[in-house]
Amino acid sequence: MISGVQIIIPKSVCNICVNRTLTLLADKKGLCQIILPQTKPDIPDFSAPKKGSAAFEILTKTSFQISQYLQGMQVTFTESLYLKGTIFQQKIWNLIKDIPYGKTKSYKDLALQLGDANKARAVGNCANKNPLPLIIPCHRVIGSNGSLTGFAGGLDLKKNLLRLEGIKTKFKQ
Repeated sequence: MISGVQIIIPKSVCNICVNRTLTLLADKKGLCQIILPQTKPDIPDFSAPKKGSAAFEILTKTSFQISQYLQGMQVTFTESLYLKGTIFQQKIWNLIKDIPYGKTKSYKDLALQLGDANKARAVGNCANKNPLPLIIPCHRVIGSNGSLTGFAGGLDLKKNLLRLEGIKTKFKQ
């Protein structure tokens, strides 16, 4: 059974978001999905986690860590992750997860880490399918010229998350 909790993103981080609700989903194996505002996925049915369950512990700790992050604190997420994806997707997500707080990498940089600069578009497709944004910080992946490119939560949220981390961007509104 999937358990979930919801967090409200501060207006300072997502000032144009109509819906500022972040949904976290987990089961006994680990955190499995974070649903950003502005996205319209099929949200699976979920229940509040039972106190003392593995999902309760995971969601409680992760909610606290995300709340700290959204207040501008540097956080190392420590909870177990349960990622469903292809081997290639998981490889990309692990590369993205290694991008440090306050730093960015381009899609091309990540493709080069795979050994093939021509895989930049494939890297972007994997970033777009990231089930755990913020924890697997795909907002830290930018265009090779330093510009902001796609983000499931919208470019305004991406820009604000990067600013929260002290990163200046070439984003123009």
